[in-house]
Amino acid sequence: MQHADVEQALDRAKNGVNGYLETARASGKIDQPSFEAARNATLQNITTWLIDPKVDDISAGLRQGIVDAINDERWEDIVNAFRQKLRFGTGGIRGMMAFDRESIIRLKDEGIGTDILRGTNTINDLVFLLTSAGVAQFGKDQSTPFETIVIGYDSRIRGRDFAQKIAELFLAYDYTVYFFDEPAPYPEVTFAIPYVKADVGILISASHNDYRYNGYKLSCSNGSQFDPAQREEMYENYISKATTKDIKLLSFAQANGKLHFLGGAEPAPGYNYYGKEDEIVDLHGPHRDHVKSFVMTPDLPAQQNSADDPLHIAFCAFHGAGRVAVPRLLKDVGLRDVKSITVDGLNDLDGLFPSFKSAPGEEQQPDPGDPRAAEVAVNAFNKEYPSVFQSETDILIGTDPDADRCGIVVKVPKDQQHVYG
Repeated sequence: MQHADVEQALDRAKNGVNGYLETARASGKIDQPSFEAARNATLQNITTWLIDPKVDDISAGLRQGIVDAINDERWEDIVNAFRQKLRFGTGGIRGMMAFDRESIIRLKDEGIGTDILRGTNTINDLVFLLTSAGVAQFGKDQSTPFETIVIGYDSRIRGRDFAQKIAELFLAYDYTVYFFDEPAPYPEVTFAIPYVKADVGILISASHNDYRYNGYKLSCSNGSQFDPAQREEMYENYISKATTKDIKLLSFAQANGKLHFLGGAEPAPGYNYYGKEDEIVDLHGPHRDHVKSFVMTPDLPAQQNSADDPLHIAFCAFHGAGRVAVPRLLKDVGLRDVKSITVDGLNDLDGLFPSFKSAPGEEQQPDPGDPRAAEVAVNAFNKEYPSVFQSETDILIGTDPDADRCGIVVKVPKDQQHVYG
């Protein structure tokens, strides 16, 4: 991008952003403190990204997307994208990748470097890399330096691409990286961290937020969240100070002995292991055994196998990472009759979560605890397995995109149904 184009865009942004904010304040759309904060931060953040030539090396379409939004006079979206920097919450960062469906679909179709509007207050590759540079530097500055990291992703749009880019940064910082070979439930990520003796773990996920969101869940060496004091130090002294100069990348092809893949006993079909197919760490087996240790009925498999009428389970993945892991675990602990709902794409990895619509144009969060989600699952099960839900099924389980929460639908006995109307 030419220097003159950047200067022209900045001039237009100054007038457009200030004009929008003045109008928004006058109309009461924003209050005075919000006006002041947005006025001070928005133009500064836009300028930082537009004048930094290294941005093009990191994300080729990023600056073009900003300039296009300025030329299109999308002042409200521009202010929302740059009015602040995404800050760490309890377990990481979470936010919108874009503000409109068209941009999200372009991200899905064209990849993480597409020239949609991205800013300091949206989830994108540059924000992920700046955050990761801070985390990596924090780890290396500890009295016992961090050496190993686990990285996973769920069904969010371009989740694997974001995760791989982050992994390349940690490889460049001389971390040993354990990378999941397929979308992973968060509980399996948190199990993997202590299992491989990692110092830190990251899952690219926005839990049960709607399709516009993504995030970065950070875990310490025991799989839990970092201590608040550590998290504050990490953000204030490292993440908030990270710049593009701190971003360096080492590709998977160049990683040599520092890259390991987490999966099952066999390679995942169609996955590129960069010649490391014989070195996959079987995590599913140990995780299964770990989960089985929680089962309070040790003879459950024997009971289920000998029963004429075993427990009949329906499962709905709601387009998420639990689609393979949850039925596998249920069957591994001895629950042999598990029917996954595949109709209407509910078992497909789809970060647009197309099943969650309650009105034309309205997207709902893929939360299995929401009654609307239960209705979606029940209707889909009845469609795929006609009459089975009423006659045989005992319980329906649904999990969110990263499969760390579930909703359960239980059949009410006939003699109690009158209580529920």
